Amino acid sequence: MIEDILTSEGVYVFPKPVVTQEQIKKIIDLTENKLDPDDGSYKFGRAGRIGSVENWSGTVIHDVFNNPSIWDIAFSFMKNEMNTVPNFNEIFVTHDYKSDQGLAPNGWLHFDRRPTFKFFMYLTDCDEDRGAFRYVPESYQLGKKLRIEAKNKTSDYGQMMNKLELDYPELGYSYSDSIPIESAAGTMFAFHSDVFHVGGRVSQGKERRVIRLHLRGD
Repeated sequence: MIEDILTSEGVYVFPKPVVTQEQIKKIIDLTENKLDPDDGSYKFGRAGRIGSVENWSGTVIHDVFNNPSIWDIAFSFMKNEMNTVPNFNEIFVTHDYKSDQGLAPNGWLHFDRRPTFKFFMYLTDCDEDRGAFRYVPESYQLGKKLRIEAKNKTSDYGQMMNKLELDYPELGYSYSDSIPIESAAGTMFAFHSDVFHVGGRVSQGKERRVIRLHLRGD
């Protein structure tokens, strides 16, 4: 059962690509001018926040993320694990092509400060050299515990401890404990942001494009 995989492993990878190459090209074309300028605000290239699923009615983006199977998974998991249902959704796109900018916050092994259920789709083939998403299997429950404890310690969102190597060195986790999801363009996976995860690193001359749907109960 998908929900069992999510609550134990932390990530569920759909068994086959969910879009065609033609649809991928359409998504890239639709979102290219929605990416922010390469002005350093996103250290690894360009990124954009492009609105909700409803904003993209009549496009392939809506077709992909309005799929009933996605929402069945989301409602079931969020109801049982988060005591809520999706009341907020937002789509993000990124184009990563910089490899010389050091580590941004998401470049550290971490869990998110705000609990979010995500559907993440590659728009390019992704491997170790091309920014494959990485996560630590079976870390979801511990991440959930640490996030709740961190939130209880401070009401200041920016001060919540969420980076494993920096904030929890005693636990002994590092980037090397994470495994990559190496797969073809069109691959989608779901995960809750409590799982320990880290943005993949893009080697010089390589690129990664992704689109992701964030769901929350607020």
